[in-house]
Amino acid sequence: MCSQVCPTYLKTLDEGESPRGRISLVQGFLAGQLKITPKFKTHLNNCLKCRACEDICPSDVPFGVIIDNADSLIEANCHDRLSSRILKKTGLAAIKSPALLSALFSLLRCYQRTGFQWLMSHSLLANKSRLAVLNKTLPTIPAKASWQSYYQPDNTHQGDVALFTGCIARTLDQETLQATINVLTRLGYGVHVPADQICCGALHQHNGAQAQASDLIFRNIKTFSQLKIDALITTASGCGVSLAESSQTPDLTSQTNNRSNTFFEKVTDINTFLSRVSWPQNVNLKPLKKTIAIHDPCSLRRVLHQHNKPYEILGRIPDINLTALPGNEQCCGAAGSYMLTHPQMANSLRDEKLKNITEHPIDILVTSNIGCALHFSAGLKENNPDIEVLHPVVLIDRQLQGL
Repeated sequence: MCSQVCPTYLKTLDEGESPRGRISLVQGFLAGQLKITPKFKTHLNNCLKCRACEDICPSDVPFGVIIDNADSLIEANCHDRLSSRILKKTGLAAIKSPALLSALFSLLRCYQRTGFQWLMSHSLLANKSRLAVLNKTLPTIPAKASWQSYYQPDNTHQGDVALFTGCIARTLDQETLQATINVLTRLGYGVHVPADQICCGALHQHNGAQAQASDLIFRNIKTFSQLKIDALITTASGCGVSLAESSQTPDLTSQTNNRSNTFFEKVTDINTFLSRVSWPQNVNLKPLKKTIAIHDPCSLRRVLHQHNKPYEILGRIPDINLTALPGNEQCCGAAGSYMLTHPQMANSLRDEKLKNITEHPIDILVTSNIGCALHFSAGLKENNPDIEVLHPVVLIDRQLQGL
């Protein structure tokens, strides 16, 4: 059953690229029967961590935990080329440090505004290097946003929430974060945006840096547990999974207390929050006569099991034509940094979905995860540039009627 939902196995029909094959490799290493060879490492690293296998498994095998721990084993027992190690450690360090990440985005913004991105895309290196892949995926970098620490509700006060801005989304998905604040305040919720919050740790966890991932979670617990809130709102389902499931990591479990338990319990995806709270009678949505395709991120569908929520909240918009993106049961290929490290497989999975869009024209594609949105946007840029890729909450914000 697991092999039939595994993207890499369906593409290659190689047992080493299946969930069972990967588990067997890990067992072989732990039993001292196998060494971590380049082929061994490739099979494990090719996994998208979409967790479709875990979702369908009748025996509830915790594949996500197994593959993350396997990444830690590889990191500890196998040494890549010096250049690869430096690049990986530099990237994870930048994501962990808001100051470094902000400086990196400033450099990328300068790279775009001076025309170097255009030159790179038209150079001999185009499509022939890892840098070229990053160049094609890179969206327009906006200026750094300035967030208030607290946004007052615009309606009868229903409660207070905190907004998790993430690391990449804080710069690249400002539209979604601002739309979330707009919608929540219109519904009567005050919104806290702590300045000292930090990355959720997902990229570190999935790249074998478990200790760094745990450190990031501890820092976020310290930040958000000081607030009196009803929910901790996430706009990227990948971050939501990382925050909600971090309570299961060994070093956190041994030190958990009421403060951290409350933190994990309050993590809520924005789609889920909007679907379960009451909407004031004076909040209405304008009609929208457009066809909207909804993409289900693996994190929302396979792990949180809340992929019906975007349909519920967008269904509030009068005259809207909602349709599920064909192939939603399979990963789009974004998978965090996977679209950069494994572009051939990532693009192959995405292109299947883009073909469906070409055959069934739509006006807007909505998805609830920043990584998926960037991946789709890069693919649509070439053949369907008129199709917008938005978070569901952005569409809700656009259709809000004035008070």
